[in-house]
Amino acid sequence: MISLKAFDILKIGVERKASDIYIKAGSPPALRVTGTVQFLEDCPPLTPQDTAQLAREIMNDEQWEELNRTHEIDMAF
Repeated sequence: MISLKAFDILKIGVERKASDIYIKAGSPPALRVTGTVQFLEDCPPLTPQDTAQLAREIMNDEQWEELNRTHEIDMAF
């Protein structure tokens, strides 16, 4: 299980001036900084359980239901 919380990743994104944050099973969390995708270097690839945990931390019930129905979501935070 990942030790980072969603808000930790968001904080890193703000500190690095990321325009986007990517959370995907099989890859470490990633940030888009000045047009380039950068993986968080000290984070292992996320498991499906990690990805679900991180997503659920920041989603409301409606967003969570959409993710479970469509298996993807694009959201702003």
